[in-house]
Amino acid sequence: MVSAVRGNPTRTHVGASFALVLAALTVALGAASSATAATPPGVQVLDHDSKVLAIFRSANCTNSRGSAFAFQANAKSKGWILNVSFWKDTGQFTGFHTYPVNFGVAAAITVSVLAPDHTTFYSTEYAPPNPPRSAGGLRLGPRGAIMSMGLYAVLAPDLQTGVAIAGGLQCHYPRRRR
Repeated sequence: MVSAVRGNPTRTHVGASFALVLAALTVALGAASSATAATPPGVQVLDHDSKVLAIFRSANCTNSRGSAFAFQANAKSKGWILNVSFWKDTGQFTGFHTYPVNFGVAAAITVSVLAPDHTTFYSTEYAPPNPPRSAGGLRLGPRGAIMSMGLYAVLAPDLQTGVAIAGGLQCHYPRRRR
């Protein structure tokens, strides 16, 4: 429980976490709104020093009825791999709009990044101790053409290292068979 006492470190930590979430969502949703009129700037993966590790400009996306996923996006950039999955059994995928991204293995949406060494892995499935309500947000634009996100703490399995993911990219869907 958060104390109402002024200067309480717990209250300050929660406030700082909330501010980070708002900043990440503002960047991501701002990129999405500007991206609907033009090509999106790309989804950036940033380390703890805000150094850009990878930029994903487009993804192969599927809106499937036949797999375990209701929606899935996969992107590659210089050996990095980005995966966004909406699990079908949660029933959370309801179309193209904004979604919160939660921490944990039971979350409806999973966002993960695999580094070029194929051993460094970051995912929203890894929840920090006393996690905030949300890891950030994800928006699928009209007809799913643009996907944008703002996630401030996508962690490695050790829960000590992590990355931020923010920006927008284009989704490319397979052609429908006639």
